[in-house]
Amino acid sequence: MSNTGRMRDEREVLALLQSWAHETPAVRTIILEGSRADPRRTPDALSDYDVAVYVDDSQPFVEDESWLDRFGPILVRWPRSPRPTAGPEWVTQLVLFDDGVRIDFQITDRPEIDAAALDAGYRVLFDRSGAADCLPESTGTRHLTKPPAEAEYADTLNAFWWDITYVAKGLARGELPFAKAMLDGIVRTEIVSRIVAWYIGAQYDWSVDVGVHNRWMHRYLSATDWDHYRRTLAGAEPRANWKALFETTAFVRTAGSRVAHALGFAYPWETDRKVTAWIEAVRGGQS
Repeated sequence: MSNTGRMRDEREVLALLQSWAHETPAVRTIILEGSRADPRRTPDALSDYDVAVYVDDSQPFVEDESWLDRFGPILVRWPRSPRPTAGPEWVTQLVLFDDGVRIDFQITDRPEIDAAALDAGYRVLFDRSGAADCLPESTGTRHLTKPPAEAEYADTLNAFWWDITYVAKGLARGELPFAKAMLDGIVRTEIVSRIVAWYIGAQYDWSVDVGVHNRWMHRYLSATDWDHYRRTLAGAEPRANWKALFETTAFVRTAGSRVAHALGFAYPWETDRKVTAWIEAVRGGQS
């Protein structure tokens, strides 16, 4: 975990954040979010400290980085200095410290607290003005997988059967980096992950959160489904990647058709049949 000694525990880190806030007049409120504030999750030593810091003026935290010294030597951070990344209202500074503690600072000078962002769970660590007194209790529903509309489902399945053809072409041409980028990047990350989330959601009455990039999907898939999904992964061998391609189409066929059945939608069987035949023809005698 660390090359410099013992890693600070949660009690120490939260106490450090609170003492820093007390000593920094510009800090109005600090709210802990993420896994360490969600009562439905069990954080471990690798879990980040996601903190929303409400201040009088965020610009000094951009112009002078010395406030970070209070938290210890830095191993690596992103961005290279505090700055807005996702929008002008929030200054981002994600920091991994030498002892292995990671604190993700999101700093804003907006006057109101973003209550909607706290639905997954929160803990008020510091509140100089009482601005957090009226925050509602979290319901834990914000990140639950939601059923798709029929058009979204149809577009997603169509995108899968379109993009999977690029994988076949890349493998047939010996263009392994391109084929891997398509299969493990666009197809898996942008399309299959969505279908898997729907598949799990349908099985659990849309009451679960599978996490970013489906990080917790192994908790919800059956042993058979999880084993099948693992077979969609491959290393660098062309033969293994052809096998992974066909395992991916088979997995989507199973998951996608079951989602369609659960929601009363039409699975694109004809497109499935024709594209699968085309891929098999492209593969030809390759192995």
